[in-house]
Amino acid sequence: MRKSVIALSIALIFAAAANAPAYERGAIFYHSSQGDLIYGRTSVLELPCSVIKAVFGELKSGHVGLYIGDGKIIHAVRAGVIETTSENFMTKEDIDGGAKFMGAKVPADYADKAKWPDERKDQLMLIAKEQVEKWYDLTFHKQTGAGSGDFTCVGLVEYVYEMAGYDITPQGYYQGGPGGKTDTQIYNCLETGFSDWEGVNTFAETVQFSKFSHPLEYLAGLEHEGSKYMFFPYTQYIQATTINLYEDPVIVTTQLPQTVRGEVYSQAIEASGGTTPYNWSVVEGTLPEGLALDPETGHVSGIVNSAAQNSTFTIRVTDSGSPTGWDEKQFEIQVLDPVSIITNDLDYAFQKVSYSFAFQGEGGVLPYHWTIQNGVLPQGLFLNEETGVISGTPSLCGYFDLSIQLSDSANEPHSDTKAFTLEVLCIDYLDISGNTGGLPQVLVSLTGPVSRTALSDAGGNYRFMNLPKGSYTVIPQAKERFFEPESRSINLVDRDLTGVDFSTCAFLPVRILGNTPEYFGTIAAAYSAAVNGEIIQCQKGYFAEHLTLNRDVKVTLEGGFSCNYGSRSGGSSVSSLTVTDGTVVLSDIFLGGPQATVAAAKETVFSDISSSASYPPSWTTGYIPKLGSVEQELMELLGKQISKTIAGYGVENAYDTESRNILRELIHHFYRSFLARAPEPGAVNLWLYGFLPIADELGVDTRCMIAQMARIIFLSNEYNERKREPQGIIADLASAFLRRAQTLEEMVLLLPWTWYRSGLVTVAAGSQDFKALIDEHFLPVSENEARRLVFEWYSAITDKLPEGDMLDSWGRSLEGTGFHREEALQVLEAIANTSALQSVDAEDSIVRLYTALTKGFPDKDSLSRAATELRRGEKTLPEIIGGMLQ
Repeated sequence: MRKSVIALSIALIFAAAANAPAYERGAIFYHSSQGDLIYGRTSVLELPCSVIKAVFGELKSGHVGLYIGDGKIIHAVRAGVIETTSENFMTKEDIDGGAKFMGAKVPADYADKAKWPDERKDQLMLIAKEQVEKWYDLTFHKQTGAGSGDFTCVGLVEYVYEMAGYDITPQGYYQGGPGGKTDTQIYNCLETGFSDWEGVNTFAETVQFSKFSHPLEYLAGLEHEGSKYMFFPYTQYIQATTINLYEDPVIVTTQLPQTVRGEVYSQAIEASGGTTPYNWSVVEGTLPEGLALDPETGHVSGIVNSAAQNSTFTIRVTDSGSPTGWDEKQFEIQVLDPVSIITNDLDYAFQKVSYSFAFQGEGGVLPYHWTIQNGVLPQGLFLNEETGVISGTPSLCGYFDLSIQLSDSANEPHSDTKAFTLEVLCIDYLDISGNTGGLPQVLVSLTGPVSRTALSDAGGNYRFMNLPKGSYTVIPQAKERFFEPESRSINLVDRDLTGVDFSTCAFLPVRILGNTPEYFGTIAAAYSAAVNGEIIQCQKGYFAEHLTLNRDVKVTLEGGFSCNYGSRSGGSSVSSLTVTDGTVVLSDIFLGGPQATVAAAKETVFSDISSSASYPPSWTTGYIPKLGSVEQELMELLGKQISKTIAGYGVENAYDTESRNILRELIHHFYRSFLARAPEPGAVNLWLYGFLPIADELGVDTRCMIAQMARIIFLSNEYNERKREPQGIIADLASAFLRRAQTLEEMVLLLPWTWYRSGLVTVAAGSQDFKALIDEHFLPVSENEARRLVFEWYSAITDKLPEGDMLDSWGRSLEGTGFHREEALQVLEAIANTSALQSVDAEDSIVRLYTALTKGFPDKDSLSRAATELRRGEKTLPEIIGGMLQ
């Protein structure tokens, strides 16, 4: 088999098969640079702006190496002159960048044994090996190493052959004119600061050195008579003193496609190189029954026999050269059965729960194509025609008949069709949504089988999700704004209710009646502007203000007006009234009382949320004020909650290097699961060195702090703004805490509680899966079980970190009791009586304490009864929790 340039490149780059040719020692290898560029081969002669780029591989001048036998080469690279295996002649970076092997050359008289006896070739190899470990000429000052040992790749090969008495490229310096090419280059170099610098570059075709011009030419190049010169590989490559080695044909087809029994098959095997025409043959193995190889064209064709099996065989191509060249390659043809759908039944789905199911097929030729021939999927589900996966979230329940077709990719595609029925099970949890007349930040309350609150978004939209069936009342509330209607009663039966809308009043809520009425935002403002005998009219609703009547004038206060002051129904109420002088007449105006007190309290809290509250009260669960990024919220939490400075307190005090690496991975994992992004720069260190050391300071174990870390990210404003659907929230929790997808049972169990996100964290962090994950890597910072329990309870109930003195006092109290239930409930009551829960309603208080204590959620019916008992004052909170735990 003849020496082959193409086969060699395969051998060098891919460590080819055993029949790859063995090159004679002394062969000179060449390859181009990335993009298959090499200086001198094109008419445009350009050099890099930066000398540093030229030194480090961007000169685009190609590369040269000398083959010394036994699969080894010697070549000059940036590390110096090295001896290495021929596979390393081209790097992976070269190949990936588009560099190509240009072939191998030898002296024109190399085959003449009289001129090149073995002794002379031995001397050539000895000279080459003597240069190993000499320096690479980074600045191209010497290049051919004369007396210095500094070489470029082409200079090394030139020098070795010169020392063996053979000149490949004549000595000389080309400055332009005949014998080469000349080109003008305009340098605009950001790296060097040169702009519109004009230089003249040349390429020598008959002598070694080419003159070039460069803004930084004083840094590089061989100096001769005041000019700078470079010896380029392509100059050596084109010399008539060397000749190309012969090449064999190479089979370039890499694999043959699959076929199906009974299918018409036709596929060409192709080759390149050598001398055409080719002759093709099977030298080992057999083709599948029914197929044959055309010896002239290399086509495999025929009709695959029904009894045919997978076949492995070796194909040889032989050229018409003299001497003859050849190549061999092994192939396999897989013989498949006709395509068929092997799925028999679909998994059932749940309405409004994420669903995924993959059809399965066999036989035929990949890839497959899936389509719905008849029927439609329920709204929210889609079929991926490439993968055969049905996925999405169905919004309707019921039975859906489908006819699914599977087609393969054979030359003449085969298909199979099968009928299926998808059952989507109904769930009792539905949604209510509407609009507050375009008004943002409106507190919308919902009462009925469950009670919830929500804040309208920037467009006035609000939504209550995962509600049980039943009758509900929706009431919008906003400071100094009133709505038509005041409330809406709706019946949630078998589908989501949308368009539960309200309109806002066009006028301000108070006016002084007259020919041209004047409108005011408060009663006090209207009263101060009124004169004797005027009538002040108020829209129905509640006014969160204290009204002082101190003028000796007679006015009439009328309440209960509609938005346009066209009718009166209901009344208006004011929190309190002081009369110091004057006379007032009240008509449908209510002063003080329980209703006013409750409304005033809510108005106060709503005002706090609008400004600087860190965490929401329960009746605005799900709303987190805009404090900036998660990292900013963490810094604010540290500033507000931790009184003792932790400056200089390092995480190294509690964790070794391996544990810190695991903590870093956990932080990244929480960010990916909840925020779908990486942490901000420096955020990981903020968690590690500003937050986690508190575990040691407070004397609690690492799992507590890691769970609290996830809680902060999960309750953050950034996560809230992602507006995840309920099933998405549960999927995020499962990913973060369990490192897996949620089960169907977990989805059904947790869906009703997605409104209480803090409780979801408590349940997930208390799971055995999460405990096992953390306990596998971390030892407790403290073995004080009482402090750990108090920490978990406090953070789960309040969404905040406890102070150290709280843990000390409550922990000692709990530890001294032997963890009896009565004392544990007393500690829970003490936590509940902190300021953190003063504005939380009865139902929410019960859920928080129950979840903190049990790491689970209470039964709905028990919760409803307990909330009623608490509101009526029939039982205390500890009594209720104790009773629910019996």
